[in-house]
Amino acid sequence: RHVFYAVAMTAGILVHGAWWTPQVDGGEFGWMPRTFMVWKDRIVGTGRYGIVWIVVQVPSNLGFIIGQSHTTAANVLIVVSTAPLWSALISWIVLGEPPPLRTVVAIIAAIVAIVALFWGELVVSSDELTGLLLALMCAFGLALNFNLLRKAAVSVPDAHFPVLFPLQSVVCGAIALLFGARPGNLLLEDLPWVITQGCCVVPISFIALTVGPKYISAAEVSLWLLLETVLGPVWVWLVLGEEPSPTALWAGSALVLILIAHECVGFKARGFETSQSTKESEELDANQVTSAPVP
Repeated sequence: RHVFYAVAMTAGILVHGAWWTPQVDGGEFGWMPRTFMVWKDRIVGTGRYGIVWIVVQVPSNLGFIIGQSHTTAANVLIVVSTAPLWSALISWIVLGEPPPLRTVVAIIAAIVAIVALFWGELVVSSDELTGLLLALMCAFGLALNFNLLRKAAVSVPDAHFPVLFPLQSVVCGAIALLFGARPGNLLLEDLPWVITQGCCVVPISFIALTVGPKYISAAEVSLWLLLETVLGPVWVWLVLGEEPSPTALWAGSALVLILIAHECVGFKARGFETSQSTKESEELDANQVTSAPVP
């Protein structure tokens, strides 16, 4: 998966490089070398945030995948669903962005819905402690990276973190080989699905998750990420015909309603704040006109 992911992202970066700068037009060095030079400049432009992003992203990614070989998928998803809570705490303590009450309530309600979704599949034993710790590493890594991207959006607004994806995937792929992964073991009938995942699904989703913290808080990004847990059984139902349980349908519907309610309240609150700031601005302008000296 990481091989296809790296190839797809590299191709996308090189093609998109033609729009990064008007200097990528052939010129003295040719189009391809010049695009690589721009790519290098973009990587350097992420600065120390880029280094930390890769350092955190790699173990987070591997924690989700390897954790499922030590415990059940239900246990992993339950632990990963705590990512919004960690995101909110990190935002509050490190960035000084206390989450609004609606987000705190939504996070708690969402975790309850996730626990209800997989309650019958929960297995907790001392033998599975490694898998739970790996899943916790994934959840904390996601939360840390969302806050890192949120901070970078203010400190280095021109930084483009998607240029780091091929490097991150190469590191993850190399570590996977050390853990015994062998591409030759891939079944031929599974190859189209792996190509689709590595070339389309993963790049699009990771780009969206990377750009999202520029516009909303890290806790909100993590909260919307929980939709993955609900939509997973739905895709399995549609593609493989495995009908989800009534509990899964109720819990999934509850989570979707929680997210919709959270955003509706958020839109209303942001609209009120905008109207208040506009009103204050108009009052300030009126006072300035009234207090202006008469010539």
